[in-house]
Amino acid sequence: MTVRAARIITACVAVLALHAREGNAVGVRAPFPVAVRARIDVQLLATESAGEWTVTSRSPGDESRFMADVTAGNRATGVAYLKGASNWSEADDALGRVKFRAEQGDYLHAFTWADSATAELRLFGDERRFFTGEMGTAVVDDDHAATFEHRIGGRADAHARSLRAVYWIAALDDGDTRRASQYGSIRFSPMPAFVGVGYLHDNPAAGENRSVAKVEAAGYLRHATAIASFEESGTGSGAAFPSGSWTEFDSGHYAAAAPDNAATFVEARTRRTRIGENNLFDASYQYGAVGRDYQNDLSSLLPGSVTNRAWVDWAHRRYALDARLAAARVVRSGFEESTRRGIDLTARARLIDNSECLLRAGARRDALVTGKESSGFVHAAYTRELREFMGGIHVLVDDIGEDANAAAGAELRLNWSSTTAVSGRWIVTDRAGGSDALWMRLEFRPTRRAWVTLGYGRESRGDDPYFIEDRDVMPGKDDGNVVTLSVRGDL
Repeated sequence: MTVRAARIITACVAVLALHAREGNAVGVRAPFPVAVRARIDVQLLATESAGEWTVTSRSPGDESRFMADVTAGNRATGVAYLKGASNWSEADDALGRVKFRAEQGDYLHAFTWADSATAELRLFGDERRFFTGEMGTAVVDDDHAATFEHRIGGRADAHARSLRAVYWIAALDDGDTRRASQYGSIRFSPMPAFVGVGYLHDNPAAGENRSVAKVEAAGYLRHATAIASFEESGTGSGAAFPSGSWTEFDSGHYAAAAPDNAATFVEARTRRTRIGENNLFDASYQYGAVGRDYQNDLSSLLPGSVTNRAWVDWAHRRYALDARLAAARVVRSGFEESTRRGIDLTARARLIDNSECLLRAGARRDALVTGKESSGFVHAAYTRELREFMGGIHVLVDDIGEDANAAAGAELRLNWSSTTAVSGRWIVTDRAGGSDALWMRLEFRPTRRAWVTLGYGRESRGDDPYFIEDRDVMPGKDDGNVVTLSVRGDL
């Protein structure tokens, strides 16, 4: 750049700055909206072991994290999203410094031809975009796909009145193995029916490719619905197609007659069935049969299993009473030989003082190769929730019929103000080899975009919906006390 050019640029900048000071600043409107957000979460964990406290920092146990993301675009240009983060648990050198890495992102563009015809095209990286929308069991379970370290691909969804089509192609990588996965489905849903076909194809870098073909149908009439699906898996070269053979029904056993590489799911359900003036019932039944040779590690189906489940829900129209009775029978003949039966009852009553009484009971009976085992449990609770207070008392008797043990617990939450609250739970047990559990946390919001917590105990103990039934609250050994300080800020 010459001296003359530099002087011209300097003069222009000075004129613009003077013009802005006079209140006539020239603004430049962005062609599309851009939003930037960030969050920093610093957690300090102190653990007591053998009478000494150890502070976790710059280690795999350090959960501190900085995150920033940007969203840009609109309906005309498409919307792009990119998020990056620095995780303290992933120290990159001896000094404990961490790098800022891209974690996930996508680009979405929507198209509309008419009120009843739309389509979406999405390019994604390391995101959970594997929902299939099937009414029965899913060929691809999004939780299973999320276990891969990298998930990069594209997805297209199209809708036209009662017709819907889905297609995606993605590269799945967990560091050691890689595969290319494709899925496509077409669904037609004229009222009151539903019919769909789908196809999944996996092509790993080593070994034979795998495929799953599926057909499903559903329908409803008044208060009753029914769903049925059938799928087969196969291996081969190129575009592998399923192939299986049916056997005679001489045994009268559907699971034995169906192909060994097939999976069947059936569900029947009735809703709002009234008996008398005030009693409402919902009833459901599910049947699932998965052959021993069924192969699909992206599905939650268990090869070599036959499952029967049924439950009935009851509610009273005049009083706040409801209950559920559920039973299940699972027969496994693949990885293990077993028959597991169980029955559970859950009943609730809500009173006019905003309190609730809970009663749960259940029984299990397992027939294993090593013998038969039976057990049961009873769980009773009383809780009350007010505007600034919630508290409850729980009692559990577990392992009835084997080595019965008892546990008692209390939970509370107190909102001191709109920015300060304290919550906690306490469990005591006489379970052999178990230990009591205490967890307390103080929450404070100094500003609208900041959050500070100070906790004592392990939050994972008792984090289930029925906290006293969580086995994490009764570990085999005492892991020591834990103090956690967390400071989070949103920008």
